[in-house]
Amino acid sequence: MLSISGFGQVGPESQRAAYASIVHAEMGLIGRGVHLGGDGRQDLNFSAADVLSGLHGVIGVLAALRIADATGVGQHVDLAMVDAMGFSDDFISYNIDGATPQRINGEVWQTSGGPICIAGGMQWMWRQLKDAHGLVDGAAPDADVETKIRLRRERVEAFFMELPDGAAVRSALDAANLAWGMVTDGHEVFDSPTLAARGSLAHIDDRAGGMRAVFQSPYRFSAATSGVQGQASHRGENNEEVLTEWLGASADEAIQRAQSGAMKRDVHAQAIAERPIGLG
Repeated sequence: MLSISGFGQVGPESQRAAYASIVHAEMGLIGRGVHLGGDGRQDLNFSAADVLSGLHGVIGVLAALRIADATGVGQHVDLAMVDAMGFSDDFISYNIDGATPQRINGEVWQTSGGPICIAGGMQWMWRQLKDAHGLVDGAAPDADVETKIRLRRERVEAFFMELPDGAAVRSALDAANLAWGMVTDGHEVFDSPTLAARGSLAHIDDRAGGMRAVFQSPYRFSAATSGVQGQASHRGENNEEVLTEWLGASADEAIQRAQSGAMKRDVHAQAIAERPIGLG
């Protein structure tokens, strides 16, 4: 059995309510944004704590199943969102060491072809662009570090704006062996040639006379398939099917049980009866 909570099943804060934003705040992600050039303490535009907790929860259950296979002993997996967030946060070492977080991943630059994110720190990017395109910062030999950084940033900004268009910008970055990503508004994601080639999107009935794009399962197995099979069911939509196929009730009994509220009790009892031995 898996239990996911904000602060764990036991401990001084086990009864506290928690949403992703609460965990982002208390694990340092929101405060960190100010140190990395953010314009204020704002939450992430992504429920990272929720997603990571779900993923780590699945991993925990799979590990528990392997243990049960080997020992016959089931497990109760107690997963706290704060643990999942801390374990997954590759910046957390700055907090542990008491250091000011540094931007080490990507930075967005304005170019003649629109905003583009370039991976790596400024020092690496400057060296690659200098070697590939002969950029010169114009700094005096005895200039201090801050002056050199300022002049190099100004030269890089000017270089990107001097190029004729986005294709030229991307070509220049490729020549410098720098990884880049175009900054999209989100809607453009669905036009990705990679997603199209991989069949990453499924189109399902939106129940309003149209079709809706949703992401497929991200897993590509060598000898199995996985993916979206259809739209999610509405509450109670499959009651009769569950009662007749799983519980063996007749159609009339299924309707009566669903209307009387007995379905929930029946399904719960059946789940307990069929629970695999050793899974807790």
